[in-house]
This record gives sequence, structure tokens and C-alpha cells, in this order.
Amino acid sequence: MSISPQLIKSLRDETGAGFMDCKNALEQAGGDMEKARLILREKGAIIASKRASKEVNQGVIAGALSEDGRMGALIDLRCETDFVARNEEFLKLADELLQHVLAVGEEGKMDAVLQRPSLADSSITVEKQIEIAIGKTGERIAFQNYAIARVPDGENGVVDIYIHHNKLVGVMVVLTGNADKATMQNLAHEIAIQIAWSAPQYLSKDEIPAEVLQQELEIEKQRAL
Repeated sequence: MSISPQLIKSLRDETGAGFMDCKNALEQAGGDMEKARLILREKGAIIASKRASKEVNQGVIAGALSEDGRMGALIDLRCETDFVARNEEFLKLADELLQHVLAVGEEGKMDAVLQRPSLADSSITVEKQIEIAIGKTGERIAFQNYAIARVPDGENGVVDIYIHHNKLVGVMVVLTGNADKATMQNLAHEIAIQIAWSAPQYLSKDEIPAEVLQQELEIEKQRAL
């Protein structure tokens, strides 16, 4: 059966899959668009299974705030190569995952996030959407983790998110107090940048274990000699 270029283009525009993948799916489906969509989805699941053991050392840290600015989310979305990490479809997937995480609004609810209907296609879950993205890119994509932070109810405060330019470091800060919002937002942003730069392990001196503190003191003594 001859598949028209217009039909291939229509399937490509809808799914984002490659030209030959769409052509082959349409030929296998006898020109039926719905069957071709299912074939492409199944292909994504097969590729996901085959690449499940691949290391995912590239990716992005992405962040977003809720509409009222009182809650923030960070996600860690991984892939195999820097090429895919810069891909527009991969970055769109990260943005959508952020919206799902904000909607769930709790940490430790990964299954709830993955089982939500996709914003791009409500007939499939987020988990299936990731499988389809794997089929498109040919790489393993892993939604590694996410974090939520919020201003406590009844308190005046702000949430700030800083993403380093390489998109591999993200910091989220919650700051509460009696100052005006603009002042707190600026301060929270400065704190977030400092955390990204220095990567501190503790928030205050009281949290530092005695043995670690002693070790650092000894190091400073040796430097002073």
C-alpha cells in the first residue's frame, strides 16, 4: 500500500516520531492512523524495555512555582546523552512533569505522578508518555526524583528556585518572615545562588556532627601553621 506524504506528515506532527518510523507504522497499519499511533506507542515500550539497563548520566534539573508562588517543585529527568538532554521534546517533557508534580503537591508520590493523565494526550498516562519519548529518542529516559517545598500555611514567605546555566544543579529555598515580598524574594534568590555555588551540607552549625566539626578545625589549624 502506498502511503501519502501528507498522511506521514500528519502522523509526524501529531506524535513527533521520525519520518521512517511514521511511514513504517502507517504501512503496517494499512493506512489506519489510529492503528499507526498504537504501533508507535508499542515501539516506545519495546525500546524502553531494551534500554532499561543503560546508564543515564545526562539530563536536566528543572523547576517551577505554583500559580500563587507559595509552592515550588524541582525534578530530575535523566537521559543517556547530552544531545537528547538539549532536545526540545525532552525539555517539553520536563516542563509537563513539573506541572504534574505541582498538581500532586506531595513528596514521595512518584506512582501518583506517573499515573496521571498526560497533558498532551489524556488517553495515556504520564508513564506511557515517557515510554513514547523513549521511542522517539531511542534513548533511555528516567524520571529519577522530584522535590516539593512550600511556605507553611498562615505564614508570610516566598519560594525561590535557581537553576544553574548547565541545568545540572537546582536549588529551592523557602524563606519566611515579616519583610515585604520583594525583599524576601531577592534575599531568597541570593541564598539559592550561594547554595548552588558552595553546595553546603548543613543549614546551621548546630546540624554539624561533632566529629565533622573537629575534623574541619584540625584542617584549619594545619593551614595556619
